[in-house]
Amino acid sequence: MIAQIVDELAAQPAGPVLVALMIDRLWPRRRALAPRPVTRAVEDLTRRLNRPERPVETRQSRGFLLWAVVALAALACGRVLAEGLSHWAGRDIALGVEILLLAAGIGFQGARAAARRAVAGVEGMAPGRAVQVGRVACDRLALRFSDGVVGITLGYMLLGLPGAFLVKAGQWLVEGLETVPEDRFVLAVRAAHGIVTAPASFLAALLIGFGRWPGPALLPPPAVRALGASLDAAGLVATVPAARLAGARTLVDRAHALWFVLLLAGSVAAALL
Repeated sequence: MIAQIVDELAAQPAGPVLVALMIDRLWPRRRALAPRPVTRAVEDLTRRLNRPERPVETRQSRGFLLWAVVALAALACGRVLAEGLSHWAGRDIALGVEILLLAAGIGFQGARAAARRAVAGVEGMAPGRAVQVGRVACDRLALRFSDGVVGITLGYMLLGLPGAFLVKAGQWLVEGLETVPEDRFVLAVRAAHGIVTAPASFLAALLIGFGRWPGPALLPPPAVRALGASLDAAGLVATVPAARLAGARTLVDRAHALWFVLLLAGSVAAALL
């Protein structure tokens, strides 16, 4: 029975993804940000590479270079791990490890938990501060859905673990630069990550906007723009931050359900053909 289930999962590219999405929703995580050692390493590299005395063009080039080095390292790590699992572990164990890694990388439940805490937290804040915190929480929720739920799963279906590692590494790199003042170096890193994740970003925006096209721009990310537009269309543009943030959670949860249904329908159709 177990062998038959594994055969069915392995036969469909979306099979492991569907299981990983379900595990992620049941995973009781409270945060979705990159690990602190990762953000410290990114901040340290940024200080070394992005010194103010250097020309703007040099700093921009170093931003692209940093992203390229991180991307290549992620692809290499993903390939080595995938080949190691295939060689040293049985098929059942290898598939189970890949599913757990996918669920850990998606991290959507952590973003939902953080947004839930923010709903309660902004109620006691000063109006200006509440609006700022609510906007950041909404943006992070949209980005986690775009990069995690859609981006990592698409990367895995296209390239296996190397694709998932590529998206996750870019996500952590961008999150590590959140505390760095925005300049050409930071914009170069975000643009490089945005180009790689563009298909997932626009698909995530369509899911959040329920079919509304977010436009061709990559910055700000399409999912962020789609969430803001959907909240405004729902009449939450001038409401209190807590209500707007609660509405954002509802919209992104709906998009998550739509993505799961699309993957499930695609898997069923592929199995029947």
